[in-house]
Amino acid sequence: MVRGVGIAIQLAALSIFLAACGETGHTPIDEVRKDPVVVFAAFEDDSELRELMASYTEASGVRVIIRRGGAQRIVDELIENKISPPADVLMTHSVVDVWRAAEEGALRAIPSELIQKRLPAWSQDPDKLWASTDFRTAVVIYDAATVFVDDATGYASLAESQFEGGLCMSSSINPVNQVVIAMLIDELGVRETQTIVRGWMKNLAAPVFRTESEVLAGIATGLCKIGLVSSSAAAATDLSVHFPAVAFADVDGIGIGRHASNPAGALALLEWLIARSPETNFGKSADVSKKNVGLVGWHQDDVVLLAERVQYH
Repeated sequence: MVRGVGIAIQLAALSIFLAACGETGHTPIDEVRKDPVVVFAAFEDDSELRELMASYTEASGVRVIIRRGGAQRIVDELIENKISPPADVLMTHSVVDVWRAAEEGALRAIPSELIQKRLPAWSQDPDKLWASTDFRTAVVIYDAATVFVDDATGYASLAESQFEGGLCMSSSINPVNQVVIAMLIDELGVRETQTIVRGWMKNLAAPVFRTESEVLAGIATGLCKIGLVSSSAAAATDLSVHFPAVAFADVDGIGIGRHASNPAGALALLEWLIARSPETNFGKSADVSKKNVGLVGWHQDDVVLLAERVQYH
């Protein structure tokens, strides 16, 4: 996970990476050419990213050049390939963005047995165009004093009548909500999913919030009883959390630019990112849907249109 990873953990993981490279036949990091690696990062905040890349430079001797910005702009620049130097690596905070880059032909296949073996199939592209460095699931968060957890059996249950006037939701543009709607569409179809999302809107205790933090605050202050947020947001609160039996996940995505000037350096950085924590959250993902998370990208247009129809803004 790019966010909150300490330098000590990363440096320790480097030794694991070196051993792993030896096992899979890849060139050790200290034998890779020292040409700079250009990273296009679809991040709004880069403080932790710069710390992460500084630790990589310290460990490898390879300088990392970071170009950062909003997801739409960064991915568009990668696709259009009008920026010099071109991107060697793309990093995103949502599968939709790395999926779009792959779909538009802006990424090349990642030739890494290490990555393929270390990550579960659901968290990487079947055509090897992108992989994941971390994930977070959509979880139900609630006020234990007023809600029985057994009543919240899953995402669809939030549309049921017992939660009328008690639900808080963040914007439909937030990745966690797009993931849930996209995966419901894949499982149930557009029509049934639309009925569910319309039920969410009927059950709202307040107009849709802009952020997940506002959802947490709404439950903490008693404005609402239950809500839907990402597991990363839920980790910052003392509120009760319910993990659905089959949870839907979003991922931090990485890929190698199709026009990369330093593809070998890009691969070394990707493998280092993947190997930085051998016991990643992916090893604890038994409850995550095994459907490939790239399906969220495939259903993105349907998600946007559905949200418009039910006025979920």
